Amino acid sequence: ERQRQAALSVQMNFMPFFVRHMAMIRREAPRLQTPTQVVWGANDAIFPLENGPARTKLQPGARYVEIAAAGHLPHQEQPGAFLAKVDWKQASG
Repeated sequence: ERQRQAALSVQMNFMPFFVRHMAMIRREAPRLQTPTQVVWGANDAIFPLENGPARTKLQPGARYVEIAAAGHLPHQEQPGAFLAKVDWKQASG
């Protein structure tokens, strides 16, 4: 129930931010030089799964990491899989 309430809160308050700023994100992401890993929960009920690969493609060199059996908080829901899949050498620069 708490996750459902959190999802509704995000959709009502945070989603308008993304709608308003999507053009800026698409314009600026290709310029980013920072090593980036886009980590996505396969069962994310807030942002559909296809958004992860789409975001990754915007930034050259970005790496997509999908965590099975996880929703919007894969680092909390599947910490073992999260720790195993993230490239910590890339994360530390």
